[in-house]
Amino acid sequence: MAAEGLWPLAAAPPEALRLLGGARRAWSSGGPSWGTALLEALVDGVRAGRLDGRLWAGPSGEAIALALWVPGTPAGRTVTVVLDEGFRAAAPLAEFVARLGREPGAPALLALGEPVPGLPPQLQADALRPLGFRRALRLDYRFPATAPLPPAPPPGTGIRRMTTADAPALTRLWRAGYADDPIERALARHAADPADDAAHEVALLLGGELGPWWDDASFVVPDPAKPGELLAGTVVNDHAGPLLTQVIVAPSARRRGLARAVVAASVAAVRARGPEPLRLVVTLSNERAVALYEALGFRPVPDTLGGYWFAPAAFLPGEGPLGPPRR
Repeated sequence: MAAEGLWPLAAAPPEALRLLGGARRAWSSGGPSWGTALLEALVDGVRAGRLDGRLWAGPSGEAIALALWVPGTPAGRTVTVVLDEGFRAAAPLAEFVARLGREPGAPALLALGEPVPGLPPQLQADALRPLGFRRALRLDYRFPATAPLPPAPPPGTGIRRMTTADAPALTRLWRAGYADDPIERALARHAADPADDAAHEVALLLGGELGPWWDDASFVVPDPAKPGELLAGTVVNDHAGPLLTQVIVAPSARRRGLARAVVAASVAAVRARGPEPLRLVVTLSNERAVALYEALGFRPVPDTLGGYWFAPAAFLPGEGPLGPPRR
């Protein structure tokens, strides 16, 4: 790279690998538990040509920052950013992100992963908040293998095992259940039209793209007043072990104990399969969900903390990056 500015990843893959090596050293002690696996996957992706990205060349022509993303998402880019050791500060991150956001013809910038290797979270906040980004911290919870099972759902709840025939109703439930939750919708952004994200998310989960779907541990509550519609549901996938990927309740059915009932059913079904504990990832701003999972017996896994900074483009028109959290 001979000139200062943004360059495509293909212009200098060795520079990308050099920066990823520096990120690995930054996370060799004290990084998140998932950090090493993420960086190794990025290295493999760069070497195999599976990733797109941009390098920021400094005045000397050497790369000082790297952004990587998986191509093929019509909605835009969710990027992992790596900064060279001498540039791990708020000002270089802010400038790099601003350049990515105004690159002519590039897909919209939707989100950045958190944390950036070697950059304290406060400095990431100092860089991104003035640009209108909104933070969503997420944490793994695990149901201990030795913990007693939650109480079984009471009779008459109407819970049954999910089937592939439930996909259309589950799509409608997903759309309704997250209608007031901009962060959860932003996490699922994929389609050019956000209205299509629900169908993509359901197809991804039930189709096994995230990992094999465990239909025997996924449950729904049909709406007795509206045949073909659902009041609540859970989805479990095998993603490095059993993962509770979705817990959805229709707005009209909240505060009736349905979330507790379907989660308890999934926990019991996973326990019946074997000793590996069920895991879930919760957005910490959703305090109601956190309280429910802890009350059921799930316990946090502290070294899994991470998340995203969402750009204004990740939200629906009129919602804004500082829109209200889920009620």
